[in-house]
Amino acid sequence: MRINMECMEIAPVLRRMGIGEVVSYPIHRYGSVTSTAVRMNVEYRAEGRRYRTHADGLEVTVTRTA
Repeated sequence: MRINMECMEIAPVLRRMGIGEVVSYPIHRYGSVTSTAVRMNVEYRAEGRRYRTHADGLEVTVTRTA
């Protein structure tokens, strides 16, 4: 099942992600997605959470790596 991530909030979705999970957003949300992921990398550094973003085609992919 594919969820329409265009209308989903970014930060709550990233907080609920487990290690190895991948979420994709439309490319027009690139700025918001990357800035949120970077902010959360700093905010949750003590807990060991890490997020990686990658823009490919018309999607921005966020992967929780740790």
